[in-house]
Amino acid sequence: MWSPAGGPDGQLILSGMRTRYTDGNEFTPEDRQALFVKDADSAGDWSWMPAPFKPVSDPEAECSASYSPHLLLDHTGESVRFTTATASGPTGCMAATGVTNSGVLPFQSEFTDDTSGWIDYGGCWEAADGVLSEACGGDGGNKALAGSTRWTDYRLEGDVRIDSGAQGGFLVRASDPRTGADAHDGYYVGVTSKNIVLGKQDGSWQQFEKAGIPGGLKAGEWYRLTVDVVGCDIKVTGHPSDSDAESVAFEYTDRDCSFPSGAIGVRDQSGTADWRDITVTEAG
Repeated sequence: MWSPAGGPDGQLILSGMRTRYTDGNEFTPEDRQALFVKDADSAGDWSWMPAPFKPVSDPEAECSASYSPHLLLDHTGESVRFTTATASGPTGCMAATGVTNSGVLPFQSEFTDDTSGWIDYGGCWEAADGVLSEACGGDGGNKALAGSTRWTDYRLEGDVRIDSGAQGGFLVRASDPRTGADAHDGYYVGVTSKNIVLGKQDGSWQQFEKAGIPGGLKAGEWYRLTVDVVGCDIKVTGHPSDSDAESVAFEYTDRDCSFPSGAIGVRDQSGTADWRDITVTEAG
């Protein structure tokens, strides 16, 4: 399907039943919940974005879950409706529909009563009253991703609150996500009780920069982070969400330009956290 949004020439959006890795035919974590996107004039690889929800699959049910999902754009091309069979409901098979951003900027998540358009990798996730929460914690680096791996230069803004434990924050330019503490490619910007930290993850952790939070950050306090990624440059700004306390800002240039594009995400580590008011806009 062609969409007028997503660039000067629009973008192509492709749905499919199953999703596998190219190097071993193993099903990916996004299986049954990935939509593929590509610049209409591009000859390169396809990127992907989360579908609004993951259909239920039951091999004992007579239901071709996620077989040939239907896509329908709104008049702007900025949101897409996703309809497919799912093995649920009173008969064990029904049609289900969800709506999400079509992988274009600007982007925002309301978190009213569901996690539409997000895919999680570990953890226990719930959205309600404008807040996304991860309640299981642990040392697995629980994360959830949204947006498109096609995104390049952008600004992410959002509030994070550590409920318990060590840290929570945001991912930018994230791709190839799997369950595990550093199991993705991308940059991480997070807060601890004392610092804002910036680093990259590609199966391991490499810290780039950190800056102290004046007065520290207590559990249960909201903290607002703004992250600009433009080319190889990353700019981070942070301040308490609900006060006029001192802000913190720093910049870092990744000389390797490790991740030129990728989706956004949220992540906690060795604890639990919440997020709200997440927006993504073009930068550069």
